[in-house]
Amino acid sequence: SPWPQQFGLCAKIGMDSIRVGVRVRPLLKRETEAGQNNWWTVSSNCITNKSPNPQSYCFDNVFHGDAKTTNIFTTMGLPIVHSVMEGFNGTIFVYGQTSSGKTHTMMGTSDDPGIIPLTIHEVFSYIEQCVSREFILRLSYLEIYNETLTDLLNPENKNLKIRENTEHTVSVHGLTECAVTFASEVVDLLCFGDQNRVIGETNMNERSSRSHTIVTMAIESRERDEEEEGGGKEEERGGKEEGGKGKMRKGKMRKGKVRKGKMRKGKVRKGKM
Repeated sequence: SPWPQQFGLCAKIGMDSIRVGVRVRPLLKRETEAGQNNWWTVSSNCITNKSPNPQSYCFDNVFHGDAKTTNIFTTMGLPIVHSVMEGFNGTIFVYGQTSSGKTHTMMGTSDDPGIIPLTIHEVFSYIEQCVSREFILRLSYLEIYNETLTDLLNPENKNLKIRENTEHTVSVHGLTECAVTFASEVVDLLCFGDQNRVIGETNMNERSSRSHTIVTMAIESRERDEEEEGGGKEEERGGKEEGGKGKMRKGKMRKGKVRKGKMRKGKVRKGKM
């Protein structure tokens, strides 16, 4: 693995566990102008309400209102991403009421990128540095609204059904999976899917997401086969070359590789996120 050993160990220890974190949202401009105050105080990994009879609730992690999403991702998301790259399934799930900051946490801004763009960047950074393996990535984007499942990458594909096979693997029948080789392709597909989402105005949010969405990235990898590469010109994917990383080959920096199509042979790792 190209990453520090503690990340692999963390992934193996926590691969069957659920960790819960809470992010305290700072007051919005309209809330400040209305003279409202924050209802919660944070101490270590606990939050306490400011009622006459205060109660405290403790979690695996609690983040202050001024915490950057990058810090949240490093603490809670990074071990999940690395475990998926090593062949385990992982999920990052955000839950909260309207206007609690779910979309901001997942998508973010140019100044404070969210969990999804940080994950995309981490996946492709991992691949670039993992010179001993080649990868196949597939992306799907699903909307759940009024108990109806819609394929956001093919919005005419509605009323999808959830199926379970004989191996007890659950999947959405007919959901589009797009092969991707660059981070920019993932971003473009997500932007396309967002245009097909159901949104509307609520009393708490002028442009509220009226649905739940699931972004899934299926990742397969295997050891690179030197004989298959045959000494020809090596295909290069993403990022800039940095000295001291990877193995020099014919005067060029060797990088991780994203394949198109299917894995041909060898032991394949499969993970979903």
